[in-house]
Amino acid sequence: MTKEYRNGGITVEGGGPGPGPDPEVILGLDGGTTSTICVCMPLLPFSAHHRLLPDPPPILGRAVAGCSNHNSVGETEARDTLEQVMTEALSKSGSTRSAVRAVCLGVSGVNHPKDQERILNWLRETFQSHVKLYVQNDAVAALASGTFGKLHGCVLIAGTGSISYGFTEDGREARAAGGGPVLGDWGSGYGIAAQALTAVVRAHDGRGQQTMLTNSILKSIGLSSPDELIGWTYADPSWARIAALVPVVVSCAEAGDQIASGILNAAVEELALTVKAVVRRLGLGGEGPLLMSLSLNAAGNGPFPIVMVGGVLEADKGWDIGKELIDCILKDYPRACPIRPKVRNAIYAESVNAQIFLNVSDLLHVLLVGLGTVMEEVAVVERGRKMGRIHEGFMISTGCFDLPYDSSHSFPLGFSLAHLQIFLEDFYSNTHASRLVLILQVEPAVGAALLAWNFLMKKTEGNCHS
Repeated sequence: MTKEYRNGGITVEGGGPGPGPDPEVILGLDGGTTSTICVCMPLLPFSAHHRLLPDPPPILGRAVAGCSNHNSVGETEARDTLEQVMTEALSKSGSTRSAVRAVCLGVSGVNHPKDQERILNWLRETFQSHVKLYVQNDAVAALASGTFGKLHGCVLIAGTGSISYGFTEDGREARAAGGGPVLGDWGSGYGIAAQALTAVVRAHDGRGQQTMLTNSILKSIGLSSPDELIGWTYADPSWARIAALVPVVVSCAEAGDQIASGILNAAVEELALTVKAVVRRLGLGGEGPLLMSLSLNAAGNGPFPIVMVGGVLEADKGWDIGKELIDCILKDYPRACPIRPKVRNAIYAESVNAQIFLNVSDLLHVLLVGLGTVMEEVAVVERGRKMGRIHEGFMISTGCFDLPYDSSHSFPLGFSLAHLQIFLEDFYSNTHASRLVLILQVEPAVGAALLAWNFLMKKTEGNCHS
């Protein structure tokens, strides 16, 4: 039987669980233009009996291969790559296909129901009939990586390509960009690098200003003259090969090159525009078609996550594209909660006058909500608000779930936060912050597995249609 869930429109295949001697597992897959990653995770740690997600998440097997975007490498090679990583992840975990309970594939290039159906047809031939199958764009898996499998908020992928995708609580979705560089994804790694190559050529033939990019790019790819760029570029114009030049552009911008800085600033503006388009269309920031709704939550007036994924956004350089992008977004949407790569074990404190990061990796265990009861716990919070029992103090968010912290040091949700209580009391008295947002992000492949688990256990919201 096929069911379509309204929240995300994810197609679900299969019936109930099937018996098997091996421990049941879930496969989560993140397929992009540069690489494809599959993780094999046990079903048991995500059962309702566990209130805390282990740290690190229990990955039984992990496999990496190349591009699985059929628009880039063709359908046959894309399928071979998907088959390779799933087989290898299962092999490394010591599991077999008979142990698989659910599979979630988040693959770039899945932009139409026909794309989903093509992959589903292949998966039906690969796995037993009781296995639940989910196929979506890789942006959905990336969003789930920052919200622990809940489809709410907005995600931005800025790697080789770029795309922004978003979901509301009631299942509406919107997308911006993602059509490739020919169709205007100039905030992507390919777009940045292509503009840098163009700047080098223009400087060489007299149409543009001289730039440090010339010597830096030529050195990085082993050429002696800009005249050789034409042959180098068209010998293999693959997106990933061109996008690999982004670190060179960032280095030149750090060194003060105006052309390189201009390219990065333009990328920030383009990526911010991409995110804002999705937020505006969905009304996540309090704007859009749901503003007339009587429900403030439905109108998007509450905080919402923006999950940021991709090599372009990684904060490993002085010229931090991700930070500049966050600043740009928060000017228009101050209630957005950015969730960044490589800031996985941090608490983001939003105070009246400042926003800061604190490293608190030792608190990862105590604050993460158990997936098996999260929906019930959110319901408890909502009831508490309506009854007036949630009062002053912090609002702590894991992804997009608000949990109450009150002055009596009592958490009505039932999990142990003794260490955190001491920390929060001291932090609150010294910073006068009005809000804490926990920023914890797993890799998108794990996000895909969590998304599969949430649908399997019916924890992800959305109407079901037979």
